[in-house]
Amino acid sequence: MTWNRESSEASKAEATGPADGARRDGVPTPPELGDRLRRGTPGAFEEVVTSYQDRIYNTCWRMTGSIADAEDLTQEVFLRALRAAETFRAGSSVYTWLFRIAVNLAISHRRKRRLRAVASLEGLNEGGASGRDLVDAAAVDPAETAARHDLGEAVARALGTLDVDERAIVVLRDIEGLSYAELADVLEVPLGTVKSRVHRARAALRAATDRLIGAAVAARAQKP
Repeated sequence: MTWNRESSEASKAEATGPADGARRDGVPTPPELGDRLRRGTPGAFEEVVTSYQDRIYNTCWRMTGSIADAEDLTQEVFLRALRAAETFRAGSSVYTWLFRIAVNLAISHRRKRRLRAVASLEGLNEGGASGRDLVDAAAVDPAETAARHDLGEAVARALGTLDVDERAIVVLRDIEGLSYAELADVLEVPLGTVKSRVHRARAALRAATDRLIGAAVAARAQKP
């Protein structure tokens, strides 16, 4: 299977995750798709790829900060899904099943490669929200617009400094828009644990953002 990022259209993120019967971009995904995939029904796997490739790519890109790595991981996600199709649990969500594979692969990839580079979320905004979208963009005057731009940049950079598990939480919840229930399914932890992890990850992101903003302000103050 060869996955081509440029041939696919991005899907739109919503505040809560969809059931398998309704995709985020408005294109319906039949609720029985997972069962057809498990049975090996002709065309089912291709439908899964078409339905979810953009969101899976976006998640992999934001987790790794690398276009090439995201493309490789996206292909690997669907290859693993194809190999494991017979083990798909009847009635389960294809959506969260794929995200679970993607997140586990991305976390494993980052840990193995010991990535430390800060990944900007500018560009490649095929779907979901960018780091800048975590900040309200409704500015009135140029000065405020510039300030919000700087804050958005700081948030994007701060996301790249988070621990890999914290970054996964922020990406899935605040950028991809998964619900708490979906997060619990993807991470395979209780709902209460998910909520506490989201709280900690957001606190870590806020602290990292504050540090970056403070450093930028200090640097500007030193300029003649």
